[in-house]
Amino acid sequence: MPCSPGMRRCRLSCQHRQMVQDYRLARHAAELARETATGGYAAEVADYGPIVTFKAWLQQLAAPSEAA
Repeated sequence: MPCSPGMRRCRLSCQHRQMVQDYRLARHAAELARETATGGYAAEVADYGPIVTFKAWLQQLAAPSEAA
């Protein structure tokens, strides 16, 4: 059964919902790291680089592990 739009009626145990929550936490952590590293100065924020997007985050999850 697919999730409802906006995940309004998803169970708390829904894997899709958990995946989205994990991304949100990763994104928030990246934004905090950027804020700490740049001090919030616009010029430094522009030079900091991109913050992970949901698409890029999903691609990282799907990529085979190269740690072996």
